[in-house]
Amino acid sequence: MSRALRICRTCAKLYDDGDDSGQRCACDRKNQSGWPEYDYNEHTGLCHCCMRETLRSGSRWSVWFCEACKQRVLALNHRIGLSVIPIGRHSLMNVVGLSGEAVTKRVDMVAFAAGLQTFFGKVNDFYEWTRVKLHTNLLRVDLLWAGNPGLDEYLMAVRAGAHPQLSKEQSFEDLCAFMEVPQAIIEG
Repeated sequence: MSRALRICRTCAKLYDDGDDSGQRCACDRKNQSGWPEYDYNEHTGLCHCCMRETLRSGSRWSVWFCEACKQRVLALNHRIGLSVIPIGRHSLMNVVGLSGEAVTKRVDMVAFAAGLQTFFGKVNDFYEWTRVKLHTNLLRVDLLWAGNPGLDEYLMAVRAGAHPQLSKEQSFEDLCAFMEVPQAIIEG
């Protein structure tokens, strides 16, 4: 399944258990030296929608969703015409950027700055969502033990869990509600 990873209950990020030189959670990354082969000190993450699938990470171009959740997010963003739910950490992945020609037009610069500010706000909201979703999932599978859960144990429990809120479909609806996407837009 995975390396000896645990999930931090505080920041909802994965960390290598007992390996100070390995991946650290967001709470502890300030104490970690850089990884030259990665943009971020992270080799593995969880899908930011369902929190049921592991993903390769570490690049500024890493996508935050498993394939099923990614397709839902892309379809929603396409329907709306902008990235209401960020697909990854880089602004260009979320269609927030300027062409070389646009740089010379002040109107485009103002729109770009506004789009970038909106994007960063959504990313911050999104990080809060992952913490909320992790705690919701833990409650739904009764993983109420002290400390941070092991990734393998968590994934087995969440995937086997029967609570409807653990499904990928419901997770997407909950994410949209958290990000304040109107129900009429979600339904198309």
